[in-house]
Amino acid sequence: MNRRKTLFIIYALSAVLAHRGFAAGFFSGYTGIKADVGFADASGAFDMQLKLQSFFAGQFTLAGNLIARAEFSMRTDDIIDNTIFNKTPADFKIDELSLIYRKQFLDSVNFFSVFAGTYEPIGSDLFLRRQFGIEAISSKITESWLGLSGSIVCPLFGIGISDIVRFSGAPVATGGYLYVNRENPDNNFVLNADVRFACAYQYFILDTAAGINSPMKNKNGAGEDVILLVDSLYAHAGITLLVGNNYTPASFFMQAGVYDLPLKQGSDTFSFDIESIYLLAEFRTRISSYRTMFAVFSLPADTVKELLFIRDTLGCNLTICNPSVYIGAQRFEFGIHNTLSFTDKTYIDVKDFADLFASVPTITASPYAAVKIGLGEFRTMLQVRISELINDSPAAAFECNFGYKMQL
Repeated sequence: MNRRKTLFIIYALSAVLAHRGFAAGFFSGYTGIKADVGFADASGAFDMQLKLQSFFAGQFTLAGNLIARAEFSMRTDDIIDNTIFNKTPADFKIDELSLIYRKQFLDSVNFFSVFAGTYEPIGSDLFLRRQFGIEAISSKITESWLGLSGSIVCPLFGIGISDIVRFSGAPVATGGYLYVNRENPDNNFVLNADVRFACAYQYFILDTAAGINSPMKNKNGAGEDVILLVDSLYAHAGITLLVGNNYTPASFFMQAGVYDLPLKQGSDTFSFDIESIYLLAEFRTRISSYRTMFAVFSLPADTVKELLFIRDTLGCNLTICNPSVYIGAQRFEFGIHNTLSFTDKTYIDVKDFADLFASVPTITASPYAAVKIGLGEFRTMLQVRISELINDSPAAAFECNFGYKMQL
């Protein structure tokens, strides 16, 4: 049995055990599945496609102060192309494995963690929700069905440890991370050290982290073997900020991040890529039950690949929604995303504003609906790419998404 099948079995068994209330009283988790139905291939010719995404995230309280967490995700290729009863290539990923020891002190709680994978990254509001119990504050345009984290501004990725202190007298948490990964072109081990600060006041929420990383090499610039060479230093940082809250008439949400910014460059092949800078600013209003969110963004290409409906790296989006529409006794959320975006562009290209419109930009209208069903939420969305209709590619103009997330 190959490794992929083994991992899939682990994923399926975990979900089944969780659903059956395995070890009731000490397990909680989330799972979800999403189907994307498209009608065109890469060339724009008609070709119906069906792709699936799913995830499972679980938390086990092993003892009074000991917590274990695991998160997995999977994404398939086109099921129709391979026919539903044949093998379909799929990507399986272990997003997080962690063990947390929680200890109460006089006026604080200490969380010491050992982790592997992506652990409570900047960009996700996961850390804020776990530490302070707040509602979700992330932008709707950075939603993802490949786990709980959503969009990642600054990844805390690898194998390592962390120590976080949350104070009882104020909604403040701070701490540090030490971890190793291989996130560099030369496949060297990279040592990372980060510090983090977060707070969650009524009208001000902040989550920020900064750190340095250095490749650990066993060859010098001349290609000679050495025991250990550390001659390069890089910085990374990220921030999530909300002024106001989900219930104020107006609020401002912002995320920014940078990765692999050279501080001291040695013999490795790292180079700073300005396209890796993450920028998102969103102005939000609330009038009665209606909400509007206007966002401008410049996102790395790797980030865009993981998002639900954003397809390009630079653009703006206006979301209008009402999460409290009642049909009989059933509550629905209805809304629409209206997006203008540009392929393979960044905020640097804004200075040549006229050149951005040298070709037709991507214009998308995405009406959606959501409703609570059972323990979870069903969401559906129709993406209409008006720019593809203008370019006479009607097959590429439409995509449907159906998804269901539930708490276990």
